[in-house]
Order: sequence, then C-alpha cells, then structure tokens
Amino acid sequence: MGKNRIDNTQERKSRSYTMSDIYISTHLGYFDSEFKNMWITFGVENLFNTKGRNPSVAEDIKYSKTISNPLMEPGTNAFLKFAYNY
Repeated sequence: MGKNRIDNTQERKSRSYTMSDIYISTHLGYFDSEFKNMWITFGVENLFNTKGRNPSVAEDIKYSKTISNPLMEPGTNAFLKFAYNY
C-alpha cells in the first residue's frame, strides 16, 4: 500500500511497487554421488527492472529525490551460487 502513515515534517508519501525474482536450484548429487553435498543456484532479481525505493530507508526531505535520497533498489541482476553442505 505504499508509505502512507507519514510525518510530513520528516517524510514524503511514496507509491507501492512489486519486484519479481526467479530462482532455479539443483542438487548436484542427482548427477553424480561424489557431489552429494553440493548445490548450484541461478537467479535473476528484479526481473522487470522495476524502480522502487525501500519505505524503511531514511530520506532527507530538505533535498530533492535522487538515486540515493532515499536509496533506490538495484535494477535487474543475475547471479550464480555454489553451495556445499559440510
């Protein structure tokens, strides 16, 4: 619902937004028993490159909105993660 319970002396109203993430993970032990404790994960975060600002981040209303006032969430990014359960 956005940021609507605000103190006008310290905050500005903000709109709501939705960010979509997708993750694909596989257990490498499925392919070979020597890899029984290994996992690999691929993910894409902020799939649709939504512009959003975290409503819990402080904003200085004395200054105009910029990329860091309040801090803007990062754009689309992809990652590859390797995990080993020991």
